[in-house]
Amino acid sequence: MVRWLLLGCGLGACHLAETPERALPDPVDDTPRITIAACVLTPELVKVTPNGDFSFTNQDDVDHTITGADGQVWVIAKAHRASSIIGITKVGSWPFSVSDCPKGGTVVVQ
Repeated sequence: MVRWLLLGCGLGACHLAETPERALPDPVDDTPRITIAACVLTPELVKVTPNGDFSFTNQDDVDHTITGADGQVWVIAKAHRASSIIGITKVGSWPFSVSDCPKGGTVVVQ
């Protein structure tokens, strides 16, 4: 029985342990992405059209909550993950903060 298990794993490429750190996937589209790495935002300012999509990619070891200046939570960027895609309908300049980080950024909708 042990031989069959080992043989099956050898042929089937079993994964008995996961690597704790995974690389984030590269964007496959042209959706603007704000990267959070060691609480540094790149870029700090993103320009989109009304309802234009954008997202956050969190390279930090902790989750970050992205909050608009009005206190509304935009999205939670999980550690080592890309956030869901979001959009803003109203034209204007929309500052946001990132939890546990000293600086936020701005999304300009034009």
